[in-house]
Amino acid sequence: MKNKTSKLILLFISAIIASYFGIQKVNSSAKVTEEKYIEKKDVNPQEINSEFTSSNGEKIFLKEGNEKFGLTHILMRHSADYYTNYSRKGSLFPEGTTANEVIAALKEISETGELDPKGKGNATALKKVLSLHNEKATYRIIINQDNDIITFFKID
Repeated sequence: MKNKTSKLILLFISAIIASYFGIQKVNSSAKVTEEKYIEKKDVNPQEINSEFTSSNGEKIFLKEGNEKFGLTHILMRHSADYYTNYSRKGSLFPEGTTANEVIAALKEISETGELDPKGKGNATALKKVLSLHNEKATYRIIINQDNDIITFFKID
């Protein structure tokens, strides 16, 4: 009887702790989502989740993503003009480059870029010389095995 009561008490305490942290997680998640849309206010919502067709007819997908892939990753980690409070930021685009310019460049490389041997593992890399925000350079995109764009950056 004593062992059964101890298990019930432990189960009850675990449920309370899980419930508490679950509520905290929902609240912080809502804050991040709200911040995400404030930071990307110049993005046309229809452009965030896009489908492009490569020169060989394959579909390539741009997804909103998160800190590790997609448009959120690209703007958060590689653009000085978005997510300005993010601590691990690089500046791989000309200052003032808009999210819509990034999306247009992703579309152009997806559709007309040349295969780049820099892709690792199951990833594919495409590159192209572009003029992004009136600055000409070579840019690369990395695409995973599901044909989702992972990242995008200047290589010269």
